[in-house]
Amino acid sequence: MTDREIHEHYMVPMEIIREYDSMVQAGSSQHRQYGEADLRCMSRIMSLRSIGFSSEETHTYMRLCTDPCPANTTELCAMLEHKRRETLEDIHGMEETISRLDYLLRELRCAAPEAEK
Repeated sequence: MTDREIHEHYMVPMEIIREYDSMVQAGSSQHRQYGEADLRCMSRIMSLRSIGFSSEETHTYMRLCTDPCPANTTELCAMLEHKRRETLEDIHGMEETISRLDYLLRELRCAAPEAEK
């Protein structure tokens, strides 16, 4: 498959294809043919980027994936656990914001009937 076919048939953004090419040091993707293994890697890159991995983190993760030794597996798990903790912290921050909003709304709603008297 060409980069255009991957982009059109599998909806892989061209930026991801270029990022993948830079990781495997393939240079220009213009005349390159991609296989199923390449597509799986691009899918993993899209997943990593969608969960908030930076380009550098994505490159590190993908490099570690090429050698599934126990030390690399441990590092991959640590990277994912770190991102999970960050995401939970974000969620807790949003929950606190919602609680404050709810408090202010209750305060206004309780004050509204008194203002009518």
